[in-house]
Amino acid sequence: MKVLIYYPNTKKSRDFEGARVRKNLKGACELLHFPYTDDPLAVNYDMVILVAVNSKVDLVVRQALKDRKPIVVWALRCENDPEAQMIDYIKGLPLLKKKVQKVMNQASAVVVPSELSKGFLRYAGVETPIEIVEDGVNLSRYDKTKSLEMSIFYRYFQVKKDRKFVVSSGTYVDVEGLHDLMKVARNMPDIDFYFFGDKLLPAWKLTPFLRLEKTAPKNLHFSDIVTDDVFRSALMNAEAFLELGHKFAGNMTLLDVAAAKLQVIARKQAIFPDIFINQKTAYLESNTADIEKRLEQYLNHEIPSLVEEAYLAVKPYDLHHLGEKLYAIYESVHKVS
Repeated sequence: MKVLIYYPNTKKSRDFEGARVRKNLKGACELLHFPYTDDPLAVNYDMVILVAVNSKVDLVVRQALKDRKPIVVWALRCENDPEAQMIDYIKGLPLLKKKVQKVMNQASAVVVPSELSKGFLRYAGVETPIEIVEDGVNLSRYDKTKSLEMSIFYRYFQVKKDRKFVVSSGTYVDVEGLHDLMKVARNMPDIDFYFFGDKLLPAWKLTPFLRLEKTAPKNLHFSDIVTDDVFRSALMNAEAFLELGHKFAGNMTLLDVAAAKLQVIARKQAIFPDIFINQKTAYLESNTADIEKRLEQYLNHEIPSLVEEAYLAVKPYDLHHLGEKLYAIYESVHKVS
C-alpha cells in the first residue's frame, strides 16, 4: 500500500485546518509503516486521498481515473479553511460546491466525520459510498507540563500571563458570527478574545470584515493564521474555546480543542454533534445571548468543566486508530476496483 495524500496548498507557510488534517494522515501512515507521498507527480502510489477539492486537483483526479487508482475524498473537516472548504452558503443555507460533488461522484469512497455530514452529502446528491471516520488527533502534542511550549503563546503575542483569554477560530467571511463575537467581547472587558482565521483572502471577501473591525473593542484581537506551535500553546493556556459562527465549524480544530482539555462553548448549529453533546462534552446553545451567559457562568465557576469528558470522547481517535481505519478503507476500495 502506498498512498498519495494530496492537499493542494498554495500558501506553503499557512498552517490551518487542511494542513493539520494532512499532517495527521501522514502521521497515521508513519505509525503503521504505510508508505505515502504528497507529490502529485509520483507514479508509484495505489490510492489517492484528497483533503481539498479545487481546480488544482483536476490533473490528479484525471490521472487516477485513467490508471484505475481509487480516489478517496476526506471530506467536511476543514470548513474554516478557505483552501479546503467544501460547502458554500447561499442566503445562509449550506450547499455542497458543484465541483466537490462532481469529484465525490467520481471517487471510490468519501470519508466524513459524522452521521450528520453523511446525511448532508446524501441530500446534496453524492451517490458514492460514504464512510464515517473521525480525524486522528495526536494527544501527546498537548502536554501542559512542558513550560516552553506553554509559554509560546505569550512570547508570540507579547502579552502578560495575568490576563485571562478565550480563543475562537473560523473564517473572516462569516461577518455575522464575528459581529456576535464583538458583542460578547464588549460585554466582558476583563477578558481578552483571540480570533484566528485566514486573512489572505481576495479583497472583496475581506471588505465586510475590515469595516466591522474598525468598531471592535480593544479586548478583541483578530489574528491571521499562526503556526501550529503557537495555536497549540493558545489552546493549552486559554480559559475556553468559543464558537459563535453561523456555519459548520472546522471539525479538526474542535478535536484539537478537546485534546488540549479546553472547554467548548458553541453555537449548536455549527457543531457536528457526534462528539460534542450539550452538557455532556460541551455547552451548546442556539443564540448568542445564551452562549455569552454560558461563558460567564463557566468563567465564574458556576457550571462544571466538561473537558475531561470531551477528552475521553476524542481519546479513541488517536493516530494509530486513524491508521487502522485508513488501511481498512484501502482494502475496501481495492476490492471494489
